[in-house]
Amino acid sequence: MTTDTPQPPAVDADHEASSAALKETSPAMQGEPEGIRELDFKLHVRMPDKLPSIPLYVSARTIVQDIRQAIFDVPDVNGFTCFYLTFEGKRLSEFTELGDIPGFSPDSEMVLCPEAYNDRELRVHLTRFREIFSNFGSGPTNAGVDQGSSYLRFVERREENGAQDGKGKGKTKSGTTGPDGIDAFEEYDFDCKSHNLLSDLIPKGAGDAEKVKPLKSLALSSWNPAPIERRGGGDLLYLRVVSLEGTIFHLTCSVSGFFINSSTDDVFDPEPRAGGKAYHEHNIAFCLSKASPLFAKAYSRLLQKVQSRNPLEYLASTAAAYPWAVRPRGHTADESRALDAHLQFADQAEGFGSHDWNEELQSTRELPQTTPQETVLRDQALYRVHAEFVEAATKGAVAVMNGNALALNPGEPGSQMFLHNNIFYSLGYDNREAFEHLGGEAAAHVAVSKDVDGCKLVADQEIPDLYTLGTVVVDYMGQRVVAQTVIPGILRRPENADPLVKYGSVDMGQEIASDPAFHTLAETMAGALNLAEHVVRDGKGDEHKLYTSLETKGIVGLDNRKYFLDLYRITPVDAEFLDETAVKEDNKTAAEMPYPHQLPLLRPELLKSFYESKLRAAFDEANPRATTEAETKKSAESGVEKEEPPKTDGNATETPDTEATPESAAEKPKELVIPEINITWNTDAYTRANANSATAAADVAQIRELSTFLRTDALNRLVRECLYNNPPIDGETLVRRFHARGVNMRYLGKVVKLAEDLTKNAESKSSRVPSQYFLRLCRQEMISRGAKHVLRSLLKETPSYLMRYCVARFLSCLFADEETELAPFQAHALYNRIAVDKYAFTTITPKIIHERVRREVACRFQFTDLPENFWTERSLPLLRSVCLKVGLQVEATDYFATGPPSSPDQKQHAPRFEPHHIISHYPIAKHHDPRATLAEQALEAAHAAAADPSQPAGLAIELHGEACAVYEQVCGPVHPATARAYTGLAMAYHRAEDTERALAAERKAVVVGERVLGVDSEEVLGWYMNLAYFEYLTGRKLLTKAEGSPKLEKERKERSAGFGKALKLMRHAVREWEKVCGGDRNLEGASTDGNISQMLADLGQLPLAVRFLERALETQQQILGNAANPTVLTSQEALVRLQLQQGNFHAAVAAQKRVCELLRAVLPATDERAKMAEQLLNVITTRAVDEAKIKAAASSNNSANGKKIKQQIVAQKAAAASGSTNTTKAAAAAAGGRQEQPPSIDQLLEFIGEKPAKASSKKAAGRAKKNGK
Repeated sequence: MTTDTPQPPAVDADHEASSAALKETSPAMQGEPEGIRELDFKLHVRMPDKLPSIPLYVSARTIVQDIRQAIFDVPDVNGFTCFYLTFEGKRLSEFTELGDIPGFSPDSEMVLCPEAYNDRELRVHLTRFREIFSNFGSGPTNAGVDQGSSYLRFVERREENGAQDGKGKGKTKSGTTGPDGIDAFEEYDFDCKSHNLLSDLIPKGAGDAEKVKPLKSLALSSWNPAPIERRGGGDLLYLRVVSLEGTIFHLTCSVSGFFINSSTDDVFDPEPRAGGKAYHEHNIAFCLSKASPLFAKAYSRLLQKVQSRNPLEYLASTAAAYPWAVRPRGHTADESRALDAHLQFADQAEGFGSHDWNEELQSTRELPQTTPQETVLRDQALYRVHAEFVEAATKGAVAVMNGNALALNPGEPGSQMFLHNNIFYSLGYDNREAFEHLGGEAAAHVAVSKDVDGCKLVADQEIPDLYTLGTVVVDYMGQRVVAQTVIPGILRRPENADPLVKYGSVDMGQEIASDPAFHTLAETMAGALNLAEHVVRDGKGDEHKLYTSLETKGIVGLDNRKYFLDLYRITPVDAEFLDETAVKEDNKTAAEMPYPHQLPLLRPELLKSFYESKLRAAFDEANPRATTEAETKKSAESGVEKEEPPKTDGNATETPDTEATPESAAEKPKELVIPEINITWNTDAYTRANANSATAAADVAQIRELSTFLRTDALNRLVRECLYNNPPIDGETLVRRFHARGVNMRYLGKVVKLAEDLTKNAESKSSRVPSQYFLRLCRQEMISRGAKHVLRSLLKETPSYLMRYCVARFLSCLFADEETELAPFQAHALYNRIAVDKYAFTTITPKIIHERVRREVACRFQFTDLPENFWTERSLPLLRSVCLKVGLQVEATDYFATGPPSSPDQKQHAPRFEPHHIISHYPIAKHHDPRATLAEQALEAAHAAAADPSQPAGLAIELHGEACAVYEQVCGPVHPATARAYTGLAMAYHRAEDTERALAAERKAVVVGERVLGVDSEEVLGWYMNLAYFEYLTGRKLLTKAEGSPKLEKERKERSAGFGKALKLMRHAVREWEKVCGGDRNLEGASTDGNISQMLADLGQLPLAVRFLERALETQQQILGNAANPTVLTSQEALVRLQLQQGNFHAAVAAQKRVCELLRAVLPATDERAKMAEQLLNVITTRAVDEAKIKAAASSNNSANGKKIKQQIVAQKAAAASGSTNTTKAAAAAAGGRQEQPPSIDQLLEFIGEKPAKASSKKAAGRAKKNGK
């Protein structure tokens, strides 16, 4: 459902297609009116006070509540928040579907009717008014600055600001990028000197406060709260307003609306102001507009600004991310902030303790899913409850750490538990000494995180009658807090009640429960997760059969639901790693340092990969003929120019239709045998619980096989993929890549060693040397993780009011040389009464921090070969990684532009980071969102349709649109999954050559991605580059339409504007990309350089285009090697064309020689492509020789030969202009025939299939000439 406000053209079509698909799959639609069953339609909602009606796109399945929310979100309704909807004079229930309303048709109209206010509705209305008042700026209760920011609108309209390209504070010569952005790369620094600068990270204007102020002041009146007799009369709140005219008046907020009363600052008179000047209105904006003409004018301007923004920029979302580098905001006097705080805290206080989180989560899981629409509604309800729970749990965890929550056991410091807002909190410590034999606190720290993963894994199976707790793990101030929903009856149980635990053990196996009902339920879960039934013995020696691990507990609540808790050991342990790092009898280890704990668990992705490998092996064994045919086909299809990853068996076994015969088609189903394999894992294997089992040896052997598979197959495939293909760009992407392949991050050290061995082997064999970027990134990730643990240990002992001092001191030591002597720590004079020196961070030095980081890396990753000065390599990416992992926001300033500053006495260095550089520390919550089942299925089907050439082109678009619609309905438009669905839809449109719709969908992906993934996330920067490319294609399309048009000049200006916007977007993406990459080059950067070169060439900026393409080619050759490669060959051919376009024939000859060398290496001399390349080389060489002769002759002014050659040049240009020469003659010359005149540049370009370039304007040609100096 969308509004009819200005939207990208793709939006309405997406929703229509997806909604229609949803309706057609629902049998419940058969009983609805025929007129509204087929397609979406436009519904008009009539507004009060003669306001224009609001058009909304809806479907028969739309409920009234969704329509109400859409009206609430539309900024041009002037803030109507308290209302109800009617149809034919009857009030509609909010949960009624349009298809169920009697007499409703696509031509029907709803009416918005004002509703009476209460305290809650008044807070909602005033909050919305204040949001519009601040143009939806950050609220006062956020844990950080600029949460959920998007920079796109500032990038598209901004001028280049500050510290550009490492030239001090240098700007371009003109001081801007030009009015249309054409000069975005004019003074680009190819040495990437600015990759360590932070001051130009944020676009100009981003984060600035709104400058349009409709009022001088809006605050709570001193006459609050309303007297009891006035509350009985309907008064809810009093406000004090100072208008732009300087008039002070007091506003009454009543159940019927807003009016100006007769009170002053000294006299209380709540009656409406006399003389008809009370201006009683249901909307506060209307009331103030009548009272203050200047307010009406300024508020109108503000509404225009709000309406011009993309709603995705400010829609509320619980998934919004915090940027790690921000600009500090100046703090000014504003009485309205107190009103904001009052509204928000009053709303929180009213809802505090009103939720039974466990009941809400479990009851939504029980909602029916018999139809697609029921599934969507169920997923939507579950996601909303889960998001609210995560938000409440995070706030409660901060309250626990700040001492604002009362403990249930205050007499037990260190193992306290809390019940806050009906959520149970415990610290991630080894409270019951359950992990003492596994590593104590370190093992407990990991177990609570793995418990979240286990809850997600079990909940995704959707097993009836099996329940898990809502669980969130929050990291804040160095502590790990576990927040869980409360099982009914678990906190208060009668003394004679039955044992709480029905399955598993709570005392490490001394007493074990194995209730038959739970065992049957666990059997269902075991079938989905490949868990083996195994025997364990309790302290008395009695045997019990379990499917889950001993630590997993089954509990029946007073609601008669069966819950499984402590699911951290839902996967087996890593046996090989445990043996490698175990402490021996002589207190030595097989590894370099002992691992912190003995709970190294395998990932579910690895188990899935292992299962699939076993299934493939069984299939190959059962179908040897099919396997042979697949290998033959794979060999036949692999060409000399293809360097792709090995295809999967599913693709390899497909046979082209042209080769299939009726006999083979009939025989194939009979030959193929689908094997059945039964692989299960005993999660208690390799633990003390399995020590006395009769199958212990077999269980351990099976677990060891899993571990061996990880260390050989999975690791090798991961390393080769990252070395020889596109490596991850930043630490976050690296983690996702590891986890997707089933590899734990503890293998970072081993991955680096494997990669180094592959590199050495490649160098010794003089073969392709893999990318070094991956090695540097892995080292950086180990360092940042080690630094994270060191900083957490310091924060754990530090009170929150000294957090900024602790973090600043740590970062200063981390990024300083070991011999550097930093100035001693000095706290503010305000802390003189507090013993600050007792905290550990006050005595740290660079040497101490570096040693601790090295020790953490050696301990956790078994890696000791860090660079000597590791803190100087990739300093800015390392700072970014530490901030994102710990939850820090720092000031965006240039920390690494120079060395550390010196103190006045020159003997000691002042810290690089000061406390004021640390803006905030926000909590990091780990949880897993519920699945949007239908959206995932639609995306999977869309990918399959896009990969199948036999499917219609529109099918992938339709399926992507359906996925977007479902994600919007379930998770909301501002969510990571929705953003990825948007970009998938954009690429589907791009493949269908619908550039305008691709541009609209990609713009949505960029805005949402910035808000939820981070403004400099690798994914978001890639989407920025896609958006720039789509803008570029749109500009080219404009020029194509304009050919032959009498308005050609106007169309060219629009084309240049589109190109300028594309270059601005690309410039921003490249700047952020270089900072994330630390200035290192990679294949993604080379691809970007190629795209930039193409854009600049179309604008006539040929010298600059050549430089970008040469850098792309250099990067590709460094990573891919000098051997023949299709990527290198394509870039080399593009370089030839660019050199010809700018008339540099000598450079074109050198580039074409390289093309011929690459082709000779892979193609026979008789190949048509190789012959054409040699012919073109001859043509270009001839032209280069002629040009050299002309220049040599022209240098002699008195030479008769020189004059003759000049005359030939004039004649040649005239002939080229009149079209007397043609490509046929050029081809004849290329074939070896003589020609009186050498081919012109345009003829050469036509010969190689390239259109001659035309500068967009004289100004573009002038810039190209200047760039060529």
